[in-house]
Amino acid sequence: MAKVKGAVRFSDGSMMYFLYNMTVDACKPRLFATLDDADDAWNEDQDEYYDKRGAGGEVVEVITLFGFGELAVDFHSRADRSKMTLVGPLDEEGAYREGLFARNFQ
Repeated sequence: MAKVKGAVRFSDGSMMYFLYNMTVDACKPRLFATLDDADDAWNEDQDEYYDKRGAGGEVVEVITLFGFGELAVDFHSRADRSKMTLVGPLDEEGAYREGLFARNFQ
């Protein structure tokens, strides 16, 4: 699986990090406090984090970190800080269906 790291930015400017599966163009749901923590989890199974997904959370900006030095928002989702989980859409299509796609987000 081709993977890169990504970040979610909360409304207060704080960030958490995730792994992005480039094969299916989707975020993995587990969030990490640091990029190093994300690095350490490259091959980790995240099944338990898919089970934590659902309603609630706060709206976040989802940024895929391809290493180009630019923090461009790909789409918006929802995250639960206490669960350290993306509980909303994990890809652009899901964000669009939920009205959280970056280009149509208000």
